[in-house]
Amino acid sequence: IRDRRKCLYTFNQHTDYIRTVHFHPDLPWIMSCSDDQTIRIFNWQNRSCISILTGHSHYVMSAFFANDDDLIVSSSLDETIRIWDYSELKKKYSSSRGSSSKPSQIGAADVTVKMIMDGHDKPVNWAASHPKKNMIVSGADDRTVRIWKYQDTKATEIECLRGHDHNVVCCMFHPKNDLIISTSEDKTIKVWDYNRKANIATYKRDTDRFWILASHPEPVSYTHLTLPTIPL
Repeated sequence: IRDRRKCLYTFNQHTDYIRTVHFHPDLPWIMSCSDDQTIRIFNWQNRSCISILTGHSHYVMSAFFANDDDLIVSSSLDETIRIWDYSELKKKYSSSRGSSSKPSQIGAADVTVKMIMDGHDKPVNWAASHPKKNMIVSGADDRTVRIWKYQDTKATEIECLRGHDHNVVCCMFHPKNDLIISTSEDKTIKVWDYNRKANIATYKRDTDRFWILASHPEPVSYTHLTLPTIPL
């Protein structure tokens, strides 16, 4: 077990701070985003960079593979959220599997921007997709949590949740319940029922600040949310 904890490989292609890293659920890919204003996709099996996504004009704060439709969701301090289509990159990877040749040259057209959402009026720190629906939740320095619905080439803001008193740094959909969880530099974690558009619980620690959220995959009931320790 100890041998398995060693570093197998280091990717050092970014030229500035790295904000998030995400494994693809099925393919041997790792995606990272950086203050160098790029998103990069790496094949961890052959240890190569297979795509560089450019277009954001400020630090890229988050980038995640969406659960369906071969899409990537990213957020940036340029005040936008972008949805990228990587279906061509996936086809390219599938056609080259089993080949003994070296990885092909990175192509700019392998991942393309499908939609740009600019509803926030300050830098966007986080954007994440719904596990099953065509929805995105985002949080920004404008202190709001916004919900977006997308289809084909159009995305529409369907709700703006207000209640945080400082920059929203992270937000996510709960994987089973109709809930959104957000955290802010106001030192709170808030739980929202997005069907009722209501903040149903708030948790605060005056001596701490929360940056990243994760949720347990099992469902939780609303009664659980009244307990001092929330099962996120």
